[in-house]
Amino acid sequence: MRKFQPGALFKIDGRRFVDSQALYNFTAAAYSVEHLPDGWRVTSAAGSCRCNRVEGRPELPQQRGALYEVSLEGGASMKALRTAWVDAGLVQVHDAAGAWKPAAAACGPCGSACACGPCKEKHAHHHGEGHA
Repeated sequence: MRKFQPGALFKIDGRRFVDSQALYNFTAAAYSVEHLPDGWRVTSAAGSCRCNRVEGRPELPQQRGALYEVSLEGGASMKALRTAWVDAGLVQVHDAAGAWKPAAAACGPCGSACACGPCKEKHAHHHGEGHA
């Protein structure tokens, strides 16, 4: 089995985030990693998720590189993904509660309650849904 320098998987207020090291490991572990305009789509036998870039936040302890918020796709289970990633040595889990609170307003210039077409299309997700 290949040895990886583990990336970080953070849990903050029920939301999950990975760092650049984790994404590098997913690629090295032969997961399907597809570049998207705002991040990456990661697909493995355990399921699929989007990893969208988070900017304008202080760096978290143990973070290597950029930070990405994990959004599940197609009925994927965060528990199944986390277990697969940890068991393969791709990530270490860190509870970063209190480090910073991801503001919903950081998602777009109009704020988290915005229902305008451009914001919906740009972000392609609903606040409070799909975050495990």
